[in-house]
Amino acid sequence: MEYLEAIAWYESRRAGLGAALSRETEALIQSACDAPERFPTVDPTTIRRAHLKHFPYHVLFRIADDQLEVLAVAHNRRRPLYWQNRIQDRAG
Repeated sequence: MEYLEAIAWYESRRAGLGAALSRETEALIQSACDAPERFPTVDPTTIRRAHLKHFPYHVLFRIADDQLEVLAVAHNRRRPLYWQNRIQDRAG
């Protein structure tokens, strides 16, 4: 949900900017699918972090059952670690 709100917020600031965020995020996720080991883990877990180049966001993901599972598209400074409860939510 936060991701869609971010797209809408950027789009409201300038036409096309939300779409640019969406395209960059999708490209980064595709890159992570192609070579997930390129991205560093968030110690001490198997969760990996990939930073967007033009926006203050990063994608947190892990590989589960040979699939890339996106846990969050998170702002670099707002609400750090809010996504961690998603690990426990999906483990049970």
